[in-house]
Amino acid sequence: PECWINRNAFESLTAQSGISHSFRASRQEDAHEYMVNLMESMHRCCLPSGVSSETPSAYEKSLVHKIFGGKLRSQ
Repeated sequence: PECWINRNAFESLTAQSGISHSFRASRQEDAHEYMVNLMESMHRCCLPSGVSSETPSAYEKSLVHKIFGGKLRSQ
């Protein structure tokens, strides 16, 4: 399937189903939940082909790590 990030920026940020299947139109969602799901989608979508998103080396190769220099974690 096509990576949802390949769309233009506005479409990518509003393509809620590409970020999380739990989001629905016209429903208020928690901003933190949205951001975590957005970052996780970017992580999975932008990994090199054949690299599992759950391996430790995947985090070092991901766009999220390159931009933010760390791992996603919830408090």
